Amino acid sequence: MGENYLKQAPDLFLAVNMNEEELNAGLAELGIFHTRLKETTLLLPALRWLLDLEKKFERVHIGTSVLLADVHLKELFQDLSKGDQHHIATLTLLISSSEGK
Repeated sequence: MGENYLKQAPDLFLAVNMNEEELNAGLAELGIFHTRLKETTLLLPALRWLLDLEKKFERVHIGTSVLLADVHLKELFQDLSKGDQHHIATLTLLISSSEGK
């Protein structure tokens, strides 16, 4: 989907932030997480893994916002990054409370 957008509106982008291999690796990791989440009885390891994924999403969203030429798309990815930061804070709190800290 994103690749098509890049092809249809290349003037909106200054550079490509991630290649197809990185995108597919991220999607595969989400699939593994989904499987592990269904299989595990321990919530804490799942929360830790989800926290790691959110940190990766934040890096992608921040990196993409820096590379975008279009102001509106830049703002969109900055907002996505802010959402990631909120998720990171929430997951960190959940993990801390689950560990009894």
